[in-house]
Amino acid sequence: MSLIKIEQTLTQQFGKEARMFMRVGKRFIVNYEYVYSINIGKQRLVLSDLERFAYQLQVSKEALRCMKNLLTKKKV
Repeated sequence: MSLIKIEQTLTQQFGKEARMFMRVGKRFIVNYEYVYSINIGKQRLVLSDLERFAYQLQVSKEALRCMKNLLTKKKV
């Protein structure tokens, strides 16, 4: 299944709540509520719930820059 279809399915299943998911580059869709850190220089995105798991993804610098900009706008 392509990421476009997954994005469509998330929107159909979750409606407005699907906004918690964001596409990161060409390879990933993540729940932005679990973004723990973004390291553009090392091309690392760390997802964590701060209790049970921490997971690192290798993501392109450009995708991380876009993600960081979007998250900064959401916090404002």
